[in-house]
Amino acid sequence: MYEIPHRPERNWIDKLPEHVKNALRDEMCYIDLVDGQTLYSMGDKPRGIYEIVEGRFKLSALSESGKETTLSIYEAPTTISDTVISAGDLHMHNAIALGSARVGLLKTEGLDQLRGQYPEINSELLKVTSRRLLWFMKYLENSAVLKLEARVASRLHSFAIVTGEKIAGQEDAYLLEIKQDDLANMIGVTRQSVNKVLKDWEAIGLLEITYRKMRINNISALLDIVVGSEADSG
Repeated sequence: MYEIPHRPERNWIDKLPEHVKNALRDEMCYIDLVDGQTLYSMGDKPRGIYEIVEGRFKLSALSESGKETTLSIYEAPTTISDTVISAGDLHMHNAIALGSARVGLLKTEGLDQLRGQYPEINSELLKVTSRRLLWFMKYLENSAVLKLEARVASRLHSFAIVTGEKIAGQEDAYLLEIKQDDLANMIGVTRQSVNKVLKDWEAIGLLEITYRKMRINNISALLDIVVGSEADSG
């Protein structure tokens, strides 16, 4: 069953006690990136965890044939690379800046030392890793059972709630930054397929499409599409 996402108020670092949070950020060095610049690539050894301070990042993977799959888009304030640090693995995707961005890097050696001093860090790392694993399992389930329209609706609904800008005075209206190419890659279909669904919805006033942005006029209708598709598949 589709679970309504919640806008994150804080990343896991902000949930730590004040002295632990300060100790983590005191160890960070800061990196500024421009649009399209790669923070890290598939197969790289992790340098540490990154806290996104400003901007947005696309996390994507490339197949052997060179086809890109967009996994998700993360924006401030959140962290990336913490899952592979916890697993002790290499990076499994690319992190690319969408516009100018700034991140704080807490290098692995410093993180390991702080984890030994403050057990609270390990607890929060476990929680965030578990949440992302559950999200990925739900993503695979949706890909297997939901119809295309419902998969598009599910992604747009999630992005609107989590990263979108709620339009003042309009209960169901949101503005979000997302390209149709990225949306199609996340769902695993062609841009043309996604564009047809979006154009159909635009024709009935459910949303409006502009360059790199979408205005969702009725987010409740998107949720109804997802729930209706789940009922049909169940």
